[in-house]
Amino acid sequence: DVYVLEKASDFQLRRATPTFKYDLLNAMNDKKMITDEVVINDGYIASLDLVVTIRLDTINKTREGAIKGKVQNIITQYFAAVNRGFGEPFIPSDLLQQLYNLREIRFSTVDNLSDTVQVDFNAIIQLNNLVINVAYI
Repeated sequence: DVYVLEKASDFQLRRATPTFKYDLLNAMNDKKMITDEVVINDGYIASLDLVVTIRLDTINKTREGAIKGKVQNIITQYFAAVNRGFGEPFIPSDLLQQLYNLREIRFSTVDNLSDTVQVDFNAIIQLNNLVINVAYI
């Protein structure tokens, strides 16, 4: 069994088209052993909504838009199709570590998830909605 999704953009995947699956099956049938049977199945996209709060020093109030843009870029890159794999869980602390590398951010939290998000071997996590809240300390 082979589970597939098609790349819709650098950041989004979609269900594979019948043409894509047919072409893939034909290409794999030429390479398989005679005793093997290749079956192409649709992968599963697990959409994830994310709410993140970043805490900034009040001195950065005038740069809030630019900092939020940097945060959004880090998060979208983290969830980019080329950076995710089938069966790979979402571990909030991994994302927060990347955000921590921005020197403008004092602290950040994922507000709507407390634990690791696990998915089955045939699923891939894809970012659906993103909300970035800002709090000042």
